Amino acid sequence: MRRNRFRNASRCVRGFMLVELLIAFSFLAVAAGLTLQMHQQQLDFDRASMNRLSDQLALENIAQELAVIDFAQVPESATRLAKEADAEATVAPFETESAGGLHITLSMTSNSGTLRHHCWRLEAQP
Repeated sequence: MRRNRFRNASRCVRGFMLVELLIAFSFLAVAAGLTLQMHQQQLDFDRASMNRLSDQLALENIAQELAVIDFAQVPESATRLAKEADAEATVAPFETESAGGLHITLSMTSNSGTLRHHCWRLEAQP
């Protein structure tokens, strides 16, 4: 009789321990799932940021190339360089009291929105 009582008690403890283990592993699975989701979201954000930065740098490179090109060739070069970089360029002349020049607007559609860069080129003064 005494032996049966210990056997039943031991089964009860093992059953309770199994339930505790199942609960612990379920908490572990939920925590691991949440951690992986947060990590994936951070990677997606970093990827989008890097894409935006590379697009901004592409616009900056076009603007720097336009800064060293002869003034008369700027409109054609702006259009050509923009097409090579999958961007758009608009060139508009402007006049001030002392000088005239060109206002170049470079724009590119990125995953996070439209990027714009403005450049102004003044005509050489004699």
